Amino acid sequence: MSDKKSDETLLKTWAETQRKLLTDWLDTLRRFGGTPTLELWTKTVDAWQSSVKETVDARAEFTRQLTDTLANAKGTPEELRSLAGLVQRCTGDQFPTRTWSWSASR
Repeated sequence: MSDKKSDETLLKTWAETQRKLLTDWLDTLRRFGGTPTLELWTKTVDAWQSSVKETVDARAEFTRQLTDTLANAKGTPEELRSLAGLVQRCTGDQFPTRTWSWSASR
């Protein structure tokens, strides 16, 4: 399976899990306290978005630190340095784009 397919599958699974979590949580609120207010829904979505953004940011920072370490560590084989550089170039554009698209959807 290609890395892109693997990322897409992981993202779809994660998104479905998040949807189910929110749906189940709101169903529970309805059973115990009636219909959630718009304010409660807004706070829930804001908390979820914040959580997602922190997850994406953490992944980007981990990737940056890992590739920086591999690219600059003394004694790192040239093949590994090249691979780290490739990952940096590939992900360097990817994470800001995700952050931008995330912000644009708000």
